[in-house]
Amino acid sequence: MERITRDKFNEKSAFWLLTVALATLPFTRFLMLPIAILLMIPFVTNNLYIPHFKVIKEKKLLLPFFILLSLFLLSLIGAAYSANAAKAISDWECKLWFLAAPLGVLPLCGRLSPKQIRSLLIVFVLSVTATAIGNFVISTVRFVQTGEISQFFYMNATHFFGSKATHPSYLSLYSGTAWFIASFLLTNNRLDCSKSIRILLCASLFILPAEILLLQSKAGILLFALLFPCVLVYAVRKKALPMWAGVAVLAGCIGLCVAITASGLIPTDRLYEMGRQLEEKNTVNPYNGTMQRVAVWRTSCELAGENLPFGTGTGDVTDELCRQYEAKGYTYILDKRLNCHNQYLQHLVGLGIPGLLALLLFIGYPIVEAVRKKDFMLGMWGMVVAGNLLVESMLETRAGSNFIPLMTLLLLLYGRAMQSEEVPQSSSR
Repeated sequence: MERITRDKFNEKSAFWLLTVALATLPFTRFLMLPIAILLMIPFVTNNLYIPHFKVIKEKKLLLPFFILLSLFLLSLIGAAYSANAAKAISDWECKLWFLAAPLGVLPLCGRLSPKQIRSLLIVFVLSVTATAIGNFVISTVRFVQTGEISQFFYMNATHFFGSKATHPSYLSLYSGTAWFIASFLLTNNRLDCSKSIRILLCASLFILPAEILLLQSKAGILLFALLFPCVLVYAVRKKALPMWAGVAVLAGCIGLCVAITASGLIPTDRLYEMGRQLEEKNTVNPYNGTMQRVAVWRTSCELAGENLPFGTGTGDVTDELCRQYEAKGYTYILDKRLNCHNQYLQHLVGLGIPGLLALLLFIGYPIVEAVRKKDFMLGMWGMVVAGNLLVESMLETRAGSNFIPLMTLLLLLYGRAMQSEEVPQSSSR
């Protein structure tokens, strides 16, 4: 009886901790560290690691467990041979959710019901939507005060916590993820919630794409352009939309985008500038965003080759890159101390071949699992993460390293929960 009561308490505590994490993450990352620590406590106290690990083994989750754990342990190993100990320790703490997620979330498989996991996902969608609305309201007020249309776009479009506001790239990641989650839940009619929540989820389908457009993250816009037709095709296949309606929606959205672009109501300077910069190919001392990335990627590849097979150490990546920038005369890039801006290169430079292999396993597992189990949400998530990591070192900041492992495991558990719910129904027939 004592064990059952304790398990129930731990499950409820974990559920509410995850609720707080998903509700606050789009606004601030400050609560994620204490939540990670609290999630791990049941696993490491009172010999609970034995039944928790047994759940992980029985549910056939050992592979994702060890993949995430390996990424955390590799960051510890990379810190050990880094000259910049302070940066290495900061990187290790930044990766803490790669330890907290497998220890605190995976043991909940089979214990959290599909309804509970859905409620967590809904909390996240509504929180991201609230962030978008808040940013839009603040931008509108500032536009009225200044008359500058730029208040609605890119860095000016993020307002919460001032200089520590979430970067547009990460807000675009949150918005795109929340959008396809809301689309999936509504398409499959998997909602045990009130009518008002359904209305809010429907509203999010319009608010979140607008937020992505206003943030003007190039990766966010391009990935959403890939997500949108995939979701439409899925909705048509599930008969949530007739074929003619799906084609009409797609054609209408394309026409609307062309009309808005032609009207000049929304500036598209960042996308046009990206194309112009690629044509000019100014790599002597690039000062613009796109060519800076190209220069950084080339420098990162060179640095990775020089430090194979085990890399520079996680704490020394930026320092070593800056030495290369200085030698090449990249004064603009040197001044900003840019990291690799590509997570695959970041792991290759910092941790060498083992780091890159572990990262590829982490990205590849949900995609392979989605194909095997025909899990649409997990597949979309894998595509979104894989694409974002090509243009940002998202696991080097808390906005990405907190969110990505947590959402990966939540969507994995949701797919497992839905399958276990459907098996009894099919067998009873």
